[in-house]
Order: sequence, then C-alpha cells, then structure tokens
Amino acid sequence: MSLKNICVVGFDLDGTLYPTTSKIQQRVRGKIYEKLAFAFNINIGKAENLFEENYNGNFPWSYSGSRTIEELARRYNKILNGSNIVQESLEQADILDLINPNQKLNEMLERLSNEYGLDLITSSAYKSAYNKLKKIGISYSLFNNLWAEKKFGNKTDSTIYKNWLSVREISGNQALYVGDNKKQDIKSPNSLGIKTCLVSEDKTDSIADFNIKDILDLEKLLK
Repeated sequence: MSLKNICVVGFDLDGTLYPTTSKIQQRVRGKIYEKLAFAFNINIGKAENLFEENYNGNFPWSYSGSRTIEELARRYNKILNGSNIVQESLEQADILDLINPNQKLNEMLERLSNEYGLDLITSSAYKSAYNKLKKIGISYSLFNNLWAEKKFGNKTDSTIYKNWLSVREISGNQALYVGDNKKQDIKSPNSLGIKTCLVSEDKTDSIADFNIKDILDLEKLLK
C-alpha cells in the first residue's frame, strides 16, 4: 500500500491525538451510566452493573460499548444510538485535567504541515476541541480546517468524509485519515477510498490500511 499520492492528512481527536486512559474511561463511563439510568428509568448503580456485566466480549456486540448500549436498549424496548451516547458522554465528562501536554506531537505536526495539508475531523464540538488541543499543547493553526461532526456531517454514514473530499477537491486516494475507532475512523472513510491509519495497540479485526501503536509513529510511516 503506497502513500506517495497523499497530499492531505485528516486526524481524529479523542483517543488519537491524546490517549484514552483508564481514568478518562472511568469518567466517561460515569456519564454513560447516567444516560442509561435515565433512559431505562433505573438507578445509576443498576445501570452501571447492567453495562459492565454485558460489556464483556462474550458476544459479537459486547466488544463495543456503543453496540452494548443498543443491545441493552432493545431489552428495555427502547431505541438508543450507542455511538451518540458514547460521544455525548465523552463531551460531557470533565476530562481536561487528565489530558497531558505532548510537545513531541506538536513538533511532529509542525514538520508534517510543511509537506501535507492537515485537517482535524472530530466528533467533538468546536469549544471542546479547542480546549483539548490547548491542553495537549497543539496550536489549532496547524490545521487548515477543523471539521466538527455536528456541522459538517456524520462519521458513521461517511457524510463528513464526503464533504471533506469535496471541499479539499481531492480524491480518496489522495487523503489519509488517522483515528482510533475501527468503525467511524476506519470503515467509514475506507468506503470512500480514503486511506486509513488505525492508532491502537489492538489490531484485532483491523481493516485499516496501516496500523500504528502511537500517534508519534505516523511521521515514520509517512516517510
């Protein structure tokens, strides 16, 4: 798989430009429990037990937090969008104090910006994205465009990626998208011919064109 035609690199934010630690996961899950408790009219303790007992990898859907939420909703005769709930929980959880500066990442992006157009394509809202970039120590001016999902389309149905290619006036094989979510960050852009890079230590069932363990490995991959 060649990257010689790449002229634009798009980045996911959450879990990609900063790692999702166990403490971050704990706070995000707290928000998920609250939303499940409200949706199912149960207490938070029961919602927590329900989620944790089923998010266990014993079934195909139980490897994914969003799919686990949707399966639990069916049991309660409800319809919930698991991906939306997870993203809303990430947005609403107070995690800024858990995001650490990464000077090496900022320096890498500065070097890459001399060779590629860089865009941020995120499910985070603008204010949240700016605040997170600031905590990491990344100047948002390094990105030519900041694409927030609510304004420019949706990752799951690929509309945000279609709009990205259209505005950039490029074809899929000229773009590389870097993310940590196998469905939203890999499967969706892949469907449009966009080359993809998964940032994760878990390569199980990865359909990404490229796999790296750490975002700082990207520069070596591109070179």
